[in-house]
Amino acid sequence: LALVGSTGHQSSAIAHDPFAPGLFQWVLTRLTPTGAVDTGFGAAGLVTIPGSITDMRGTAVSALADGSLVVLGQASPAAVNTGVSLLTRLTPTGTLDPTFAGGVPVALPAGNRASVTLPQLDGSVVVAADKGFLRYTGAGALDTSYGSGGVAAAGFTLPDPLQLDRKSVV
Repeated sequence: LALVGSTGHQSSAIAHDPFAPGLFQWVLTRLTPTGAVDTGFGAAGLVTIPGSITDMRGTAVSALADGSLVVLGQASPAAVNTGVSLLTRLTPTGTLDPTFAGGVPVALPAGNRASVTLPQLDGSVVVAADKGFLRYTGAGALDTSYGSGGVAAAGFTLPDPLQLDRKSVV
């Protein structure tokens, strides 16, 4: 069982700036079958996804057959009032997978707020976003052979991509 979320707090600047960024870090943990924190995962059971943005939050996690995890997050740059969805993959031990986008979270194309990952048997990942579906190769690149340039339009705006897959933990 893997859990994704954030740790941190809201900036005190929120008192006078409604768009002040939070001071949150994107984190994951994994639990053993008995419900204890798996101390062999990450650093004593916790993985912090690095990033240069001060407001990053985990939103979804999916497990692959080999034990690796595909993880979605949301980053809110200070100068932007909307977030950017990020996708990354972790090894079974909880390190960023260097074979997936060089071990760096991938920013989804602008306007694609994503909250569900659907790992495929071939190692690719389909991401459900509010404007459609995106497919990334097993190496972490947008699969331009999918849909139109890697994005398959749903034909409508998805009101809440989480409705496609109610899993928020794996």
